Amino acid sequence: ARRADRLLERRRKHAGFRDPTKTLDSFDFTFNPKMNRSLVFDLATAAFIDRREDALFLGPGGTGKSHLAQAIGQAAILQGHKVLYRETHILLEELAEATVDGSRKAYMDSVSSVALLIIDDFGMRKLPATAAEDLLEVIMRRYERASTLLTSNRPVDDWGKLLADVAAVSAMLDRLLHHGHVLKCGPMVEPGFVCSTCGQTHEGVPLSFAADFPGMYANIPEPDRGARALISSDQCIIDETWFFIRGCLEIPILHSTEVFIWGLWALVKEEVFNEISESWEEEGRETRRGPFKARLANSLSVYPETLNLKLRIVIQPVSTRPLFILEDQHPLATAQQRGISRLEAMELAATLLHIQGPWSRSLQ
Repeated sequence: ARRADRLLERRRKHAGFRDPTKTLDSFDFTFNPKMNRSLVFDLATAAFIDRREDALFLGPGGTGKSHLAQAIGQAAILQGHKVLYRETHILLEELAEATVDGSRKAYMDSVSSVALLIIDDFGMRKLPATAAEDLLEVIMRRYERASTLLTSNRPVDDWGKLLADVAAVSAMLDRLLHHGHVLKCGPMVEPGFVCSTCGQTHEGVPLSFAADFPGMYANIPEPDRGARALISSDQCIIDETWFFIRGCLEIPILHSTEVFIWGLWALVKEEVFNEISESWEEEGRETRRGPFKARLANSLSVYPETLNLKLRIVIQPVSTRPLFILEDQHPLATAQQRGISRLEAMELAATLLHIQGPWSRSLQ
């Protein structure tokens, strides 16, 4: 028994907890009844460490992230796991010192091999210029080999700006969340969208952009549009020859239930246009109509040329616009099939907010 106690004490000392007294028994769950208590106790079993999974604790200061992280670390030690606890800035300082004295490889090996690494208070302090590269290396070395628990008071949307490296943050989040558990310890206040293009804060986080009309319509001189085209919010006919239907091209946002939506137009044959029009108010149309072949009728400047890409129109229930499913091999089609990170979606939004063109912020 004494030997076991001495081993536990050595492991607690080696972990380097900021406050070794923090346990689940001393945590007050009543202040936040909406917290996922079952997830907390599941993590405390350390089964996620056996599965080499990760965890991310998010919430404003004072919501118990550090307390819970250290408590779970203590529970992991009791179940025989080695744990290392470091505040983010301390971890990076130690890594910098190891780089200077030539022991970086040994330090990185030790950080990479411990069963549970707790990186606390990410976003609380200003970090060095190498932070993105260093943290990504740590996360990549540990990915699917050991478990990492990271706490932050900043929404993940802010991390790219915080580290000044969107690509590194995206790669880091992809790995943390692939087999990760997210615990929301309190509401993350997001007063607006900080645009990476202009640096200004825009209200809300835009995840949908709509083209107000097909590209061909935009090429008609304004004085001639009334005579040559008929256009509504969902249909367009030009010169009684060209027929267009409006729909949604959805791109999944990885590790989220959200989607980035392009509201676009498709060029269709006249008979397809007529069938879709005739079934506009037809209940159950989604089971009887389509899919229909079409061509994309908009150019998206943030991608290689998208005009005339082949697609399928998939009819949706009444009052819902059809979905566009791309069939050509193209970066936009790849994004639709595989999804994009939320940070990539934010970068798209930042660019689109500053492009002059027929774009509205959301779909009506």
